[in-house]
Amino acid sequence: MPKYTQQNQASNCGAFSIAYLLWELEKAAYQYDHPEDALAFIDAIYNAVKFGDSIYKFDDPVKSIMSSEHCSPVKMVNYLENQGIKTTCLIPVDPPFIAFIRAVNTSTLKPLFNFTYEDPLKALRPNQYTISMAVNTFDITDSDMLLHYVLIKKHAKNATCTVYDPSDGEENTDQSLSVGSPIAGSPWLYTGILIAVAS
Repeated sequence: MPKYTQQNQASNCGAFSIAYLLWELEKAAYQYDHPEDALAFIDAIYNAVKFGDSIYKFDDPVKSIMSSEHCSPVKMVNYLENQGIKTTCLIPVDPPFIAFIRAVNTSTLKPLFNFTYEDPLKALRPNQYTISMAVNTFDITDSDMLLHYVLIKKHAKNATCTVYDPSDGEENTDQSLSVGSPIAGSPWLYTGILIAVAS
């Protein structure tokens, strides 16, 4: 996979994760003569999935920890569905940021996140992809809290996975994740909140 990274824009990781997924599934061309063409493709996704004015439909804590420039999980799911990619949103039985999940769920006609598993990653099939929400802290009241999206592919033969992180463009293989653990040695913590892609 090409190592296109977020550059200096911190809020478009959801768009990068979708682009990585489309390239992995060969739903979009990924060979570009010029890097700026790939970044233009990602920018188009970002414009489609960022909250924009829709942020004002959400209750706190969504509005307190995200802005109109962040990628909306609701719009990300809608974008994938419009590409013909079916998704299932998974959360742990006792999810971190339950107030965040409730705020997202009450913003839609039907709950977006409504499938719970002790360990959502274990519910995935071998070679299945998911976009996961990560955070830098589990303290939702922390004014320095940040959210981040990464693409994950579960491996076929064991519980490990490959993580594709837009912040560095690296493929981090043989990762073992559990809720609260760092992702690929980064400052990002795995939450178990997943947008799983039907395989």
